[in-house]
Amino acid sequence: LDRDFWDEKRHGYYFTEAGDASLIKRDREFTDGAEPAGNSVAALNLLRLYGFTFESRYEQSANLIFTAAASMLNRYPAAFASLLCALDFADDRAKEIVAIGALDDAKLEEFVKGLWATFLPNKVVAAGPAGSFSGFPALNSKSGTSTTFYVCERGSCQAPTEDAATALGHLK
Repeated sequence: LDRDFWDEKRHGYYFTEAGDASLIKRDREFTDGAEPAGNSVAALNLLRLYGFTFESRYEQSANLIFTAAASMLNRYPAAFASLLCALDFADDRAKEIVAIGALDDAKLEEFVKGLWATFLPNKVVAAGPAGSFSGFPALNSKSGTSTTFYVCERGSCQAPTEDAATALGHLK
């Protein structure tokens, strides 16, 4: 994405790849239409990646997108609903939620159902068997012998629990 679509000079992602001779102009989308703008989705995804990895380059790229759109956003905020959601995510204390266990485990399914029934837009969620998060430093220290839930904010976690209801209670 960065290699093929990033605008180094003005920041943000182009809608199309470099080198397409059929294009008269390459655009960067920041305003929402019938679908969220690509840069808004990218900013939110970058922030979520930062929540899993704590690699500052992801957070920095999201901030560059916010800066690139700032003057337009200040003039026409209603056209930037998705970018405002990403900005809210950046400004909030996002919940980092990790569920360790088999993906077909009944407790894990109960937790996921409860998680998606709760309005909590500023969250990053990872679920899988122990040892499956080796590429994510924020997650690879999480373990459990049976289904175990972690609810964290900025890397500081509540005590892990094997009870889905207790874990969901930590989200309030």
